[in-house]
Amino acid sequence: MTTSFAHMARGRILQALRAQAFAVVLFLATLLTALLGTAQAVSGRECLSVLRPRLWWLGFMLVGAGAGWAIKIAVERGAG
Repeated sequence: MTTSFAHMARGRILQALRAQAFAVVLFLATLLTALLGTAQAVSGRECLSVLRPRLWWLGFMLVGAGAGWAIKIAVERGAG
């Protein structure tokens, strides 16, 4: 996943997807959190409240991580 994050930070989206598809989603979530945190710090208005933890997040994370690894395995098997 760290490789995928590094590719995303450099704007290499296709390489990031190939390295680990779900990490792209996590990168975008991290970016959104940073942007909302910055907006909240600058404006003083509550911006991060939209990201309050919900129970469905756990299911999304588990399914997303599993799907990300399934895609990774399928890509690697197809490449070999």
